[in-house]
Amino acid sequence: MDKWLKTGTLKRLAYRTEIRTTDLAAMEITVDQCKGRLIGLFSTVSRRIKDMSIDIEATINEKIKKSLFFSIQVDESTDISDLSILIVIARYLNGNELEENLLLCYPLSKSCTGEAIFNAIQGYFCENEMDWAKCCGVCTDGGKSMSGCYKGLHGRIKIVAPHVT
Repeated sequence: MDKWLKTGTLKRLAYRTEIRTTDLAAMEITVDQCKGRLIGLFSTVSRRIKDMSIDIEATINEKIKKSLFFSIQVDESTDISDLSILIVIARYLNGNELEENLLLCYPLSKSCTGEAIFNAIQGYFCENEMDWAKCCGVCTDGGKSMSGCYKGLHGRIKIVAPHVT
C-alpha cells in the first residue's frame, strides 16, 4: 500500500492500472473537503442536540412549575472514575397524570456532604425559579449524607421547607 502511494501506481492481477500524481493530489483535496463537511455535520448535529436538550429541560421545568405539587428522589453515587454524581428525579402532576422525569444530573466534588448536595439542588431550584413550597416529599436511599437531621440533606431541606416529609 505504501509503495502504491509513493509511486502512484497500482498493480492488480493480470492488468496494470496507473494513477498519476495529479490524481493523488485531487484525491487528497476530495478527502480534505469530505473531512470539512463531516466536521460541519458533527457541529450541526451537536448544536441541534444541545438545543433540543435545552428545550426539553425548559418544558419539564414549566410543567413542574404549573403543577400543584411535586416530589423529588435524590441519589448520589460514585462512578468507576471516582467521580460523584448527583441525580435528582422529579415526580409531578401534569393534568390528570403523574409524570416522572430526570431533573438534574450534576457532578459533585470529592466531599459529598448533605450541604453540598443541598446547595446543588438549591442552586438549580433558584436558577429555574422553582419553589420549595410546592415540594411535598423527598425520597433518598438513607445514606449518611442524605438522612442526617441536622447536617444531612433532609435537615437542610427542613430549614427551607419544614412541611417536606
